[in-house]
Amino acid sequence: MTSTTRVGGLIVGTFAAVGVGLAVVTWAAGSWGQVLFLSGAGGETTRFGPVFLALVAFQTTVSSLLLGPALGALLGTLAGSRFARLGRAAVVSGAGALVGTVVMGLPVAVLATTTGGPQAYPLGAAVAPIGVAAVAAGAVGAAGGAVGSALVR
Repeated sequence: MTSTTRVGGLIVGTFAAVGVGLAVVTWAAGSWGQVLFLSGAGGETTRFGPVFLALVAFQTTVSSLLLGPALGALLGTLAGSRFARLGRAAVVSGAGALVGTVVMGLPVAVLATTTGGPQAYPLGAAVAPIGVAAVAAGAVGAAGGAVGSALVR
């Protein structure tokens, strides 16, 4: 296995591990929201409960997508330090962060839509935001890889 493949796998694997952790937290937040806003709430639960629950699902998804560029920067810089060639460091780190953000974001979106109640966003509506976050994370990861290669190595 080449160094490029190993480093790319490290980046995507780390994003996947974080995605699994975030998916578990998403499920917990959705379940907690159901108890708070549907089961445990009194009065106007039929009107406002599902809306609040949908907001929990949306907020959890958005929060997870914000991690893409942050992880891309961190992992890109660390991974980029393994490469002598700046261009290769940027490509591997950027591609890893891009793919990793998709791998991280999809499980969160799936669980958010299933635990978010009837008002939650449809899963298909999360595709474009995940794509935008992935492109942003890829750009930041590439920049981090270039910095890591140029300054850390």
